[in-house]
Amino acid sequence: MPFPSSKPFRKKANWLAALAVEALAPALRAYARLQTGRSCLPSLWRKALIIGDNHIGDLLYRSASLGALKVGLPDCEFHYLAAPGSSQIIEGHPALASILPWLRSDSPLDLAPEHLATLKAMRFDAALCTNCIKYWPELLLALRLGIPNRAGYVYKGFSGWVTHPMPIRFPQSYPAYFRDYVAGLTGQPGKWSLRPVIHSTADDEAAAGELWERLGLGRHKRLIACFMTTRQPTGVWPPKNFGKALQMLRPSAGIVLCGAADDRALLERIAAGVPVFFFRNLRSDPVETGAYLDSETDFCPGSGWLEPERHAGILAGITPESVASVLKDTKSKDERDIKDLIG
Repeated sequence: MPFPSSKPFRKKANWLAALAVEALAPALRAYARLQTGRSCLPSLWRKALIIGDNHIGDLLYRSASLGALKVGLPDCEFHYLAAPGSSQIIEGHPALASILPWLRSDSPLDLAPEHLATLKAMRFDAALCTNCIKYWPELLLALRLGIPNRAGYVYKGFSGWVTHPMPIRFPQSYPAYFRDYVAGLTGQPGKWSLRPVIHSTADDEAAAGELWERLGLGRHKRLIACFMTTRQPTGVWPPKNFGKALQMLRPSAGIVLCGAADDRALLERIAAGVPVFFFRNLRSDPVETGAYLDSETDFCPGSGWLEPERHAGILAGITPESVASVLKDTKSKDERDIKDLIG
């Protein structure tokens, strides 16, 4: 296994740490085998645990490739470890045998003792460690659970804990990374759509219709659905600016404010092709963040990996007036036109 390249690392200290860990790969591999036993081919897996980032967006972009995962490994039963606040977004996905909404934070190591014991008792054949940035906690959890097959990335080290190394090609959007992951694991050509997959039931449709009628949404010629909150700690446009921009739009459109409990309604609007505008976290890479649909537009400039101080300056320059003017003129799909409008 080649030593990690310095290119994916933003800090030299992290790269040096990865080199040190990779130098211990033989010892880590021996330790893992003692803890879990020998690995086997994916075609022999019968029960696998999927572990990954648990924000709503993280689950959405993985949803696009879960069907291909099941097609590639039809005899395997897949269980998804998620967080209670976001797991509803993938409920009903036919590729999943169950969703385990037990994560209490962003770390897969933050499990209640009773949930850890339940996972051990489930005796998984494989763990799919799908985080492509900070993946070592997922590998450590798989070892604690005694899982003998561990599919994951190795480009930042810890290859001694991975039995099935997954490919990664930079730079791509996060959904494309997971598509390559599934393609590499199952041997399929990664050609399927990256559009998120939401499975609604007849009860879901009835509830949405009832809500539509109860709120009288049909009387509006235009409706704007808006999320005003985020779980990201930095790079957030102030809520008062959202409020001011929406007030400017009220005479010409109906406004629907959406929160975590009502995510389904917004996603149904997205599935219908309604244009979506968002503020990307500027600490992320613009290519990797990408967009879930071709009807989405990022209000932020194309640069990334910015420090919080730069976030504040850029967001301060995006005024409610400029946002409202862009939303009023949704016919323009050219990102350059939108960047001109917001200055």
